[in-house]
Parts: sequence; C-alpha cells; structure tokens
Amino acid sequence: MTDLGTLGGDYSEVTGINDSGEVVGQSTTATGEMHSFIFSHGGMTDLSLLAPVVAAGWTDLFASSINNNGQIVGSGQRHGNHEAFLLSFTTAVPEPETYLMLLSGLGLIGYLARRRKEMAI
Repeated sequence: MTDLGTLGGDYSEVTGINDSGEVVGQSTTATGEMHSFIFSHGGMTDLSLLAPVVAAGWTDLFASSINNNGQIVGSGQRHGNHEAFLLSFTTAVPEPETYLMLLSGLGLIGYLARRRKEMAI
C-alpha cells in the first residue's frame, strides 16, 4: 500500500490507475478546493496547474481514468461549457532512422578526419 498524499488538503481519492502505477484522482488543496492530480514517479502533480491546461482555459477538472500510454480522460469546464477532455503527455522519442543517420554521419566524419591525417603525413 502506498500513501499518495494530498495537494495540501486533508482528502484525496483515486479514480484510475494504469499498469505502470500512474494514478489519477482528486485531492483537496490547502484552501479546500478540489483539484485533479496525477501521481507518477513518486510525486503528485496538480493537473489544473499544467501550462497546456491553463492556456486552453480548462477549470474544474475531474480526471476519471488513465491508460497505459499515460493519457488521461475526464471532464471539466472550458469557456463556460462542461466538456470531456483527453490529456496526452508527449515525449520525443528518436526513430531508428535517426540513430542510423547519426551513426552514418559520425562514420563519415571519422573517415574524413583519418584521410586528412594520412594526407598530412
């Protein structure tokens, strides 16, 4: 059993968990407001404070579930309307072709450096 803590208040509840152990739910803040959170890598993050959420105008989030890709679904208020959301965290992962191009470039640099050294002798 793991104590997830709260966002500063005295109450939290879980609404979803994935196979990686990432958890979503709601927690009270120090001011008593209810905010949605994600618990990942040993820490709790308030979803209402994420830059993309704030920039898009979302408030009163309710995170209901998280899948194995880390995508969170729920609902909230946006521009005065109650709407559903899908929150995806994206991380740039190099494709295999990128590594091949990098290795080819390094090989070419090594070849040219060796050839230049041999010509200088």
